[in-house]
Amino acid sequence: MNTAELLRYYCRDDVREALMAMARGREVVGVFKNGSYDRRPNSITNTADIEAMARSGAVEFHCSVERWNNVMALSGDNYALQRRGWDLILDLDCKSFSHAKIAAAILISEIKRHDIESVSVKFSGNKGFHIAIPFESFPKKVNASPTEALYPDLARKIILYLKERARKSLSDALLKNYSMKEILEEGGKKIEEATVNGSFDPFRIIEIDPILISPRHLFRMPYSINMKTFLTSLPIDADKVMPFEKEMAKPDIISADAPYIRPARENESSALVAESLDFSAKMQERGRRKATVGRIKRNIEFKKTVKEEFFPPCMKLILNGLSDGRKRALFVLINFLSAMKWSHDEIEGQISRWNSKNRPPLPESYVRAQLRYHMQKGKVIPPPACTNEAYYLGFNVCQPDHICVTREKMRNPARYPYISMKQSKQKARADRK
Repeated sequence: MNTAELLRYYCRDDVREALMAMARGREVVGVFKNGSYDRRPNSITNTADIEAMARSGAVEFHCSVERWNNVMALSGDNYALQRRGWDLILDLDCKSFSHAKIAAAILISEIKRHDIESVSVKFSGNKGFHIAIPFESFPKKVNASPTEALYPDLARKIILYLKERARKSLSDALLKNYSMKEILEEGGKKIEEATVNGSFDPFRIIEIDPILISPRHLFRMPYSINMKTFLTSLPIDADKVMPFEKEMAKPDIISADAPYIRPARENESSALVAESLDFSAKMQERGRRKATVGRIKRNIEFKKTVKEEFFPPCMKLILNGLSDGRKRALFVLINFLSAMKWSHDEIEGQISRWNSKNRPPLPESYVRAQLRYHMQKGKVIPPPACTNEAYYLGFNVCQPDHICVTREKMRNPARYPYISMKQSKQKARADRK
């Protein structure tokens, strides 16, 4: 595209309105042909600003992941004070467009398994995709801290968790559609660069680097031109990533009528946040254990099914039904019951009875998806630690008794039945004497 064609595109009413809709409350910066950025901080307040930036030579428009109270007041020491929100953006980057499509479809599927309907996606304009979860879907507070204050740390934890959830599915999908030789050639990698401990790691081919998430992080705006291809960074239906082709993003055939960031239900992403925090805590604990080899205590493993009478107070309270924290509680229950050696059918039956007591019950489709994921996973993972404030304290079921004593002493609800059953046997022996 030449300068006149670019200007004509950015002067289209539908394009300007779409850029303005995305720009509200965000930093917006023009990018010139040589790759340099316009001055920062910068914003656009009306459609005339867009035309003026295009006339000054801006080829691309980039905006902030974060939303600000006053963009023009941003400085190095006031980000926390000015930040009023942030969207989670997963920036998929790889050398192969076909690999990126598979990765985007699988990551979107993983996000939707957490009962998130507001996930959206746009083509980057070259070989990648930008997957978004809106700020409105997150809980207002996480562990008593305002969610807007938790950027970028919380965003990194969510992305690391989603990568781990998607890793096997993505690896299987790539190896089903391509040989390893084809994957390496298209990805521009050597075998040693694409494997970890001898196993293929798809995220060595497809990058979603959470370390790059930082304050005032910018990404290409929806309906901006990509200067490398002169295609549009086009929002597309989240369920239609696989049939999408680059040719569909030609500037002269697109209509800028579909929004990128979608409306969300309040607390829609609460389960995703809670499970990401739990995953992060477990990874930190695993790191600490590796650093103290020889002092590690093995997890207690029960030989037979543990009866409900030996459950800790928190689990008994959860099983009475909840009005808050139901998605987090479902995650807890599935893992706890698995650790108690309950069969899948027993777990499914108990979860169904529990959900009928919730106020209101969780959607059956969400419950089935979580149970199905657990069954596919195969291995037993203990429930979150007692000290993880996103769970038991978060929905007010942590009420330690004489066995728990304190959260710190008990450490994990899965330890409680071991102590409870041991004390029960000791009492039975004493009664016989």
